[in-house]
Amino acid sequence: MDNSEEAPDDGELRVILYSHDSQGLGHTRRNLAIAHALANRLPTLLNRKITGLLVSGVGAAAGFTAPVGWDWVVLPGVRKSGPGYTPRDLAVNMRRLTTLRSHLLEAALTSFVPHLIIVDRHAYGVDGELVQALAEVRRTNPDCRVVLG
Repeated sequence: MDNSEEAPDDGELRVILYSHDSQGLGHTRRNLAIAHALANRLPTLLNRKITGLLVSGVGAAAGFTAPVGWDWVVLPGVRKSGPGYTPRDLAVNMRRLTTLRSHLLEAALTSFVPHLIIVDRHAYGVDGELVQALAEVRRTNPDCRVVLG
């Protein structure tokens, strides 16, 4: 299914800021600062409205005030454990959690039909959770720019 047919360009610039956020609020706060900067500056520079999604794995992230026209997507959390990650709260194995997060990411990235995706730090997310979502974006929305922050 080609999402560009479903979501005609009605003038707004759609942006997604993703961070895996395994612990703390550093990445979330950085993405929030970027979102506020984009929301404050781009409408004047581009003469377009901007709207976006802030994707985080920290439940407390949604308590921060997003810019007007932005909202949060909060993924089930992970935490560092030895050399990798484990589920923060869900009583499932890491493979199941990664699959769940991957499906949620794919739905958000393809349904929102963004013009720009900024990925914070981990190019493919936790345990490759972004690989399929980014491949689907490339297939259905080839003009979308993906940037590694």
